[in-house]
Amino acid sequence: MPSSTSSFNLRRVLWGTVACIAVLACWQVLIWCHGVTPSTGVHQWEDNVIRVERFADKAQHDRPVVLVGSSLMARLDAAKIGSRVVNVALSGGSPRTGIELVKRRPIADALVIEISALASREPDFDLVSSALDGVSIRKPLSLFRREFQPASVLISTWKNHLQSREKAPSKNPKSIAKAAARQARGVKNTVAQYQQPLTEVQVLALKKGAEDMRGQLQEIRRTTSVRVFLDQVPLDPAVEATPRARQTLSILRDTFSSSEWRWVSAPADLLVETNDGLHLTRASADAYAAFLRDWLIAQGVALEP
Repeated sequence: MPSSTSSFNLRRVLWGTVACIAVLACWQVLIWCHGVTPSTGVHQWEDNVIRVERFADKAQHDRPVVLVGSSLMARLDAAKIGSRVVNVALSGGSPRTGIELVKRRPIADALVIEISALASREPDFDLVSSALDGVSIRKPLSLFRREFQPASVLISTWKNHLQSREKAPSKNPKSIAKAAARQARGVKNTVAQYQQPLTEVQVLALKKGAEDMRGQLQEIRRTTSVRVFLDQVPLDPAVEATPRARQTLSILRDTFSSSEWRWVSAPADLLVETNDGLHLTRASADAYAAFLRDWLIAQGVALEP
């Protein structure tokens, strides 16, 4: 009796294993046949992982143009700049994480870095290592990419479905006025916060972070052919005029002198609208993406295959 029970349990395990392999194989075939819409991330952390993995999994010959930064740069739609552009800006993260990724996988043709106070944040080395270490298994088996995790795909698809059913933005004057009031309050609060200059501790942290970033970029320029451009993503004009914003920019300009580094030079008349004084509205993000596209082309950067 014990031997027959043991044999039955073994068969159950084997059949269960075979069933799991069959399901995974079917999922992989669906991905290969473009039958699965990749997830864009259910939450901020997952969105960041997907962005990093997509760059890490690119082939050596792709030679992409890479945007790195924080949520300020993450607002830009890479597709509106060029099909070779990849946005690895991480919401809630450090621009130095994206730089570390490009440094350790130097396949980029050009690198556009957000220069902001967030240079003081430490890079997420664990995220970079995890993405790079998993390349060998994700490239042949894309089902292991975060963007193709079944739960994430289903939730992302459902969210997109609900969004597609939403009505167009209201043209009701009261609704428009309420949205404008919220936006104005956000800008006002940020301006009030930025009236206070950086503390001594914040100044030291920013200077150290900027120097560490400079070291990362110098190593990239010394060991690769990647072209490096520095980009001060525009803030609301009222915020840029505050003591803290001016102090921050002065420190960063001192670290990255224009005689040694190439800064993106946005025109003074560029329309800038933000949701909160810091993050560009969708219309302004698209306008800035269009400007950045033209600027990069003028620098001889190929944005299309």
